[in-house]
Amino acid sequence: MKLAFLRFLALLFPLLSITAAAAFYIYHGDVTQLEQRIQERERNLHQSALHITRLHFAPIIDDLRYLTQKANELNISSHSSAQQQESLANTFKRMTQTRAYYDQIRLINVQGLEVIRINMKDGQAYRVPKDQLQDKSNRPYVQESLKISPGTFYTSQFDLNMENGQIETPIKPMLRFISHFTVNGESWLISLNYLGHDYLAELDNQYNWNDGQNWLVNNEGNWLLGPTSDSAWQFMPSRQKTQDQDFFQTHPSLWKKIKFSENGQVRQGEYLYTFTRFFSGNKFLGDELFTLPFDGTDLPWTIISRININEAVFELAFSQQRMVKFAIFTLLVMTLVSGCIVLAWHLLQMLRHEKSLKQDIEDVALKYSTVLEHAPDGLITISSDMTINTINKAAGHILNINVQSAKGKNLLKLINGHKNREQMKQLVNDVRENKAKNNHNPVKIRIQLNSLKTRHVEFIATETTYSSSSELLLNFRDVTYWIEREEKLKSMSRALEQSNDSIIITNHRGIIEYVNQAFEKFTGVRSKDIIGAQSSTLLKRTLDNEKDVRKVQEQLKDGQTIHRVLARRQDDDSILYEEKTISPIRNNRGKISHYISMGKDITERVLFESKLHKLAHYDLLTELPNRTLLQQFLEKAIEEAKRDLSSIALLTIDLDHFKKINDSLSHDTGDKVLLAISKRINSSLREGDLLARLSGDEFAIIIKQGVEPANIVNMANRIINHISEPLCIDNKELFITASMGISLFPDDSNNMETLFKNADIALYRAKEENRNRFCFFTQQMGLDSIKRIQLESELRKSIGTQRYQLYYQPKVNAITHDICGVEALLRWEDEDGQIQSPLDIIPILEHSGLIIEAGEYLIQQACRQLKKWQQENYQFHFALNISARQLLNSNIVETVSKAIVDTGCDPQCLELEITESVIMADVKTALNKLMGLEALGVKIAIDDFGTGYSSLAYLSRFPVHILKVDREFVKDLPKNKDNITITRSIVELAHNLNMVVVAEGVETEAQEQFLASIGVEEFQGFYFGAPMPLEEFEQQYLTAPDIYPNDLKVHDSE
Repeated sequence: MKLAFLRFLALLFPLLSITAAAAFYIYHGDVTQLEQRIQERERNLHQSALHITRLHFAPIIDDLRYLTQKANELNISSHSSAQQQESLANTFKRMTQTRAYYDQIRLINVQGLEVIRINMKDGQAYRVPKDQLQDKSNRPYVQESLKISPGTFYTSQFDLNMENGQIETPIKPMLRFISHFTVNGESWLISLNYLGHDYLAELDNQYNWNDGQNWLVNNEGNWLLGPTSDSAWQFMPSRQKTQDQDFFQTHPSLWKKIKFSENGQVRQGEYLYTFTRFFSGNKFLGDELFTLPFDGTDLPWTIISRININEAVFELAFSQQRMVKFAIFTLLVMTLVSGCIVLAWHLLQMLRHEKSLKQDIEDVALKYSTVLEHAPDGLITISSDMTINTINKAAGHILNINVQSAKGKNLLKLINGHKNREQMKQLVNDVRENKAKNNHNPVKIRIQLNSLKTRHVEFIATETTYSSSSELLLNFRDVTYWIEREEKLKSMSRALEQSNDSIIITNHRGIIEYVNQAFEKFTGVRSKDIIGAQSSTLLKRTLDNEKDVRKVQEQLKDGQTIHRVLARRQDDDSILYEEKTISPIRNNRGKISHYISMGKDITERVLFESKLHKLAHYDLLTELPNRTLLQQFLEKAIEEAKRDLSSIALLTIDLDHFKKINDSLSHDTGDKVLLAISKRINSSLREGDLLARLSGDEFAIIIKQGVEPANIVNMANRIINHISEPLCIDNKELFITASMGISLFPDDSNNMETLFKNADIALYRAKEENRNRFCFFTQQMGLDSIKRIQLESELRKSIGTQRYQLYYQPKVNAITHDICGVEALLRWEDEDGQIQSPLDIIPILEHSGLIIEAGEYLIQQACRQLKKWQQENYQFHFALNISARQLLNSNIVETVSKAIVDTGCDPQCLELEITESVIMADVKTALNKLMGLEALGVKIAIDDFGTGYSSLAYLSRFPVHILKVDREFVKDLPKNKDNITITRSIVELAHNLNMVVVAEGVETEAQEQFLASIGVEEFQGFYFGAPMPLEEFEQQYLTAPDIYPNDLKVHDSE
């Protein structure tokens, strides 16, 4: 087969090589000829375009000559009579009316003013009144026409007609043919406005290639007739621009060749470009290519055709004539290949017959070797001296010997153990004795092989006699599985007997066949007294209910497994719990043959589960129901209320500022407070009301009876007042208040989850309203909560985006009114681009903890902006507000340090503003954080000073550099005497502590003058500038210093 294939290839390859070379040579010559034909055809098409142009424009030139002659005959001048002008206008009108391709005919004097203009509108030519005639002196085509010699013609650029500076719609491609002539030494122009639609359409449609295009560009390289309608006329003013580029941008190299040549062809990639610039001559004989019979300048455009030459060649190459040639050539090749195949087939038949004979011999030998090799039992043939002749894989696996190296070796040397070798010798001797006795029955022995795992092997030996010799066939198998299975059954029997579970086995009729010792011990019944008895007696004694007995028996007959937990009272009145399982046992046919009953003593487990249930459903500290039990109770109560059409009230209670008790006194004290509060609440409830502890300092009450608004209000007031009474814990008098939220079923919700959620919403509203109060849930609260959640989600998703912005408000020096600083204020933009009020945004950021993540981004942004201004030599201070969570619950020092290092800004110019209430919330933590910030070089400012409850002793300890007087004290200055006294005191206090004073909310000149008089160093307020975006701030205060409001000036490093 292989030889025939090689012979076939040796003949086929030379023939195919010769054929392929001839085909390539012929194809290459054809392609060259086809490309030359295509290039010649393109030039002919351009000649055709020339004829189209001549046919279109020759009548126009004749009309222009005629009108010029008419004007000369009428001796038109600036002093022509109205009758002369009317006669010429009538001539213009008749020509416009009879020529569909004229849009306008005009007579223009040397000053560029229209003297006569005939317009075509709705198929009617009319003369434009004098008061509507226009000055065309600034139009390029008028200026160029006046420059040419009188008696010649000028052809303008192709463009779109414009009226009063706007492109006329629908668009009108316009070409102007202008005659320059003189009458009595005075220059005149006659302009024919030619509508170029028909001409452009005929140029575009004359191309009949599948992938060919005709383009038209002006002498500036702009599209007039382009690949798409949107690409054309983009050079026109007020024309809507698209993404398409003009021709000179799209094809720069081609445009370069066009500018320096009148015609030619360029091939770029797969495309052939042919271009021609039309020009006119004094005569037109038809033998000069690309000339027109126009006495004037060259036509200001170039026609360009593009064709995919590869596709064009493909289109011509597969013509009918060429397909016939290709079919003949293919037939010749197929004939050569067929001859080679026939020759190879004859060679193959000869080799196949020879191979068939060899295969028959090999198959016979393979049959016997396959049986020996793949038999599941081990097979070994040995000679009379115990030498191995053949061995299969199964034998090697069972005896753990190498099959390849075992052949030719003595079998006894490969078997481990003296006893096993003696057994093998005895096996061979027994076979020989049987042969001598003419007994041909096989001989069996069983030996035990000890290796990594003990295995049991059973041998069967028979002797086979051949013509000149004999050999012994050993057939053996591994019976370890069956022996181990037998041992396993014995072990299972012992396991049943020694099991701690009581076990009973009956037949399918319920007759007891076996009970173990555990059964005897648990029940006190001896096996000899019960084996052979009917099991129904035990069943009736255990269940003590005839109906249950019948039901269990029916389930067992159906093949079901029974699981029961049984309680058995002992003589000492203690109760034992037994988990009983009765299962059917099926035989090989799938029918029930026996039943097995197993009983386990679970008394300890039941008692432990009871304890776990209490732990899972009751609070360890107060022993009140926990959230899990409360939810179960509430679900049941809702079902009953739905059935009875009654109402339920859910009250959630949260202790106000309870964390401070744990932090300041201890958790033990907090536990005592919780225990006392739970007792107070419980004492305020009625019988049937349920109190539960949900979590740390949160409780809930379910009221099922008397759910009337007045009753609920009275109870809520009673609970709130009772909780707020003084509480003495460890000789310390504590004042605890609580907030409460109330939701009603079914008024507010008809399911447990929503009822809890609504109560929490009402609780949150109570806390927002200064705590120590209760609130009923309302639908508006729900809508506000959803809006708040949606807003929080948007705030979370937009962290790190441009929707978080900083607005900037200037701070000015009180004496010079120079800008000495700026405060960056957080603003957030919603999806509609509207800036949301900080009063709505900042509380949500603070409550959700998002203020920390958003604050890190804004601190980085602020330091980056500060560095930018410092590089531009604006050395004013940059103030940024820091919230309570940022100061107390985040790594604010690391955040600010990283921002300073990352941006490289000067920290001496950075100010962080913190309200005094934030500092007093956690004095120790605040002091440590502020010391760390001061170590970085950052200045600390106390914002809204005077509105909090800070201690002056603490104020002196904190590293504070700036005090900001709150706007509440500034707004009534200088009229309010109390505000004057307070403001003076704050300024004196700050100066005594070496602090700078900044007044916020300065909005009038009177306020500014008074505050300056008492020593305030810096002002901030709408009088000097409102918070504004960065671009507006820089434009107003940094880049246009001459227009600052109220004499503001920027102070830079120079």
